[in-house]
Amino acid sequence: MIRKDNPILPRVFFLVVLTFFLSHQNSVAESSFLSGPHQVSLLELYTSEGCSSCPPADQMFTQLKSSPDLWKKVVPVAFHVDYWNSPAWMDRMSDAQFTRRQKDYIRQWQGQTSYTPMLVFNGTEFRRGTISEKPQFNVGYLKLIKTTPGSFEVTFVPKDRLNQKDWMIHIALLGFGISSYVTAGENAGQTLKHDFAVLAFASKKVELDKGKLRTSFKLEADRLLQASQMGIAAWVTLENDLRPVQAVGGFIVPD
Repeated sequence: MIRKDNPILPRVFFLVVLTFFLSHQNSVAESSFLSGPHQVSLLELYTSEGCSSCPPADQMFTQLKSSPDLWKKVVPVAFHVDYWNSPAWMDRMSDAQFTRRQKDYIRQWQGQTSYTPMLVFNGTEFRRGTISEKPQFNVGYLKLIKTTPGSFEVTFVPKDRLNQKDWMIHIALLGFGISSYVTAGENAGQTLKHDFAVLAFASKKVELDKGKLRTSFKLEADRLLQASQMGIAAWVTLENDLRPVQAVGGFIVPD
């Protein structure tokens, strides 16, 4: 793993992304979420409190909270990698499994290095240019329900043309309004704000049964970090393929 503070991702990079989605506030908390039949995009940000280029990316990612397309057309998730951590400053949201996920993408793209901030749109690396809407493929309905505190049930009914036996279902618990005063490293002296931060993450292999996928998750909420709001996101992929087929998410009622 090569640490790389990405020099080719200026502020315009994220401004282009945000102009694709941005408008007014959408923050009603619920406990049940259902996608439409058409594909909802998954937008992933790989970031770190130890990276000097990441705060502008984090700030602009935060603005996605104001998008009318939030949860309806796009599900954002921010994974904090751990390779910028040092004894002087540890990113509380970082996790080795998030770094492994980023490395899996790099291998899939036959890339050479990992870097932050890195943006992934529907499983594709996005460095520069304009994100254009993909055709609205009818892929099937994805339903996410919070059943009890920390417990969730995910159900997916794919279209016949995606009728493959083995699938993966992924789920992420998201924190909003998280604040950190950084005392060391490249961002020393700054107070950083975070939204859509992944605080817990799990994946399961699920086999198609009578045209439907269904499984349950128990997510340990041991890193709430004084989040002012919580969210949940889920997406499905074919086995051995990181590209999302369908995604769903929303703000959840606190436990």
